[in-house]
Amino acid sequence: MQALVGALLVAIALAASGITVFIDEESAVVYFEAVPNSSPLRLALFVESEDPLNVVSGTIVFPANHLAVSVAKPEDTFVDVWLVDPEVDTEKGEVHFAGGSSSKTGLTERGKILELTITSSSNQYADLQLKDLETFGRDGRGTALKTGGRTYVVVGETNITPSGSGGGGASEVRSVLVDRADLNKDGGVGLSDVSILLLSMVTDYDSQYDLNSDGAVGLGDFSALITVYGKNVSPEASERK
Repeated sequence: MQALVGALLVAIALAASGITVFIDEESAVVYFEAVPNSSPLRLALFVESEDPLNVVSGTIVFPANHLAVSVAKPEDTFVDVWLVDPEVDTEKGEVHFAGGSSSKTGLTERGKILELTITSSSNQYADLQLKDLETFGRDGRGTALKTGGRTYVVVGETNITPSGSGGGGASEVRSVLVDRADLNKDGGVGLSDVSILLLSMVTDYDSQYDLNSDGAVGLGDFSALITVYGKNVSPEASERK
């Protein structure tokens, strides 16, 4: 019991000092940072990764009886393709988000996802928690990265604490992926293909939408698709159709 109390005291001391502690072996971590001098309080949600990534998704959970939350997609977000637009569910006290970057290099190191504005009806402590976090590496295969999240604690409207692999033949693989990701067969990969893939996630399994060939259609396939977002099908692939 004394050991447990001691561990809790250490955790509280670290939180109060603003020190962020990440769990070992996590490739990516998602966390909040307060926007300086913001009133009401604004929190930016970031993802930081050791490996290039292009997709992040998850859910922010907050006590709706204490906090009013609004969400915005800032101009400096790294996300340019949204699979799930971030929206506030005021009844459940949740914000769901899923999106990615079509950048050739993906996100390396750190990128902003979205921003929250927080107002409070009380001076009680309130946690903003992160759950169901997923990130995917920009390797063309939709490889899932081990991801962790950090709880953020506020009191009233005051900030307290921020509580893949490479391989040969990459050009050939990328060309084949563009061909497969062109789901509407219009000669390129764009928003229409994202829409088709989204629909295929909630219908019966069809292997033509399983871009990373893992036996299911999900965020890994979205990651694979936006790896080649904006690309055109090669003349050789067009001739094969």
